[in-house]
Amino acid sequence: MATEATSEIQDRTVTNLQSRFPGAVQPAHAPQEGIVVSRNRLVEVVTFLRDNEQFNYLSSVTGVDYPEATNGLQPRFETVYHLYRDTGGPLVIHVHADRVYPTVPSLAPIFPSAEYQEREVWDLMGIRFKGNGALRRLFLPFTLSSSSQYIHQKGLLRVRNNVTSPTRSVFTLWLDDFSFLAMPHLLSAETRGFRRNSI
Repeated sequence: MATEATSEIQDRTVTNLQSRFPGAVQPAHAPQEGIVVSRNRLVEVVTFLRDNEQFNYLSSVTGVDYPEATNGLQPRFETVYHLYRDTGGPLVIHVHADRVYPTVPSLAPIFPSAEYQEREVWDLMGIRFKGNGALRRLFLPFTLSSSSQYIHQKGLLRVRNNVTSPTRSVFTLWLDDFSFLAMPHLLSAETRGFRRNSI
């Protein structure tokens, strides 16, 4: 029953967005859930969701690499956002980014918590967030001169799950001659799953 109510609310929200932002919001391609928002309208759409639809909590910002065409879409990078409101959620937002120079607008001015998460996506995936003035390395070595997008696309970064238990995992990030440890609670769930399965 709760799922049906949530689904109805989400359908109504998507319909409202499509009428208010024609051409900028589309339902996500199956099997994905949520909506696809055009890059150039992302800030406007998310501001509307926060101010008018009460989606006042951004729980995650993640990056996904689609190196091959999927679901009729060209190879791309994608940023994925999960928005919640007091009465439920999530509303999943997908934004497609170019593979050559992936850039999307920053949501940090709307949701300050996005600043750190955007840094994580930039550092590990190479997706640049225009308007985020804090894009500094979190996991990769600070001395690294190449972009993390190049490292990711060339397969130079590997993640190995060293320890798995119900309470703790430790990953070693391998980059050419560098290796260092990262605690998984610093990596978003989608990034952990993508990285773990990519080896």
